[in-house]
Amino acid sequence: MKNRYLTHEEAGLVEEAAEQWLRMRDVEFNAGEEAAALIARCQLREPGCERRDVATLDRTILLEVPGHPAPVPLTLVRPQDEDLWQGRVSLLGELGLPIIGHVVGSHVRLPQGLARFVGFDPAGASA
Repeated sequence: MKNRYLTHEEAGLVEEAAEQWLRMRDVEFNAGEEAAALIARCQLREPGCERRDVATLDRTILLEVPGHPAPVPLTLVRPQDEDLWQGRVSLLGELGLPIIGHVVGSHVRLPQGLARFVGFDPAGASA
């Protein structure tokens, strides 16, 4: 089932990372397998796609995380732009990879547990 929607740029970044990660040996968890599975089951968004309900690069999303009183804002960015103190997470990181490409209302499995993607922060970055 193709339930994740990636731009060509996002898919390229994930695919390149998956290839590098899959070459790694002797690791307990290889993110390459997760990234390769994401590429296999995603749907590529056409250039100029107008969808505004998808977690994508340079958008600040809001996640309902159990134990937090309010939705947590995270901005999905390219790896070189990551700044966790500013809430900017790499789409290839342990938080970004499970989120990228999901639509509003989706449940996402993060390392800390299950969260729900509830929308976008109007004050945050936008695509």
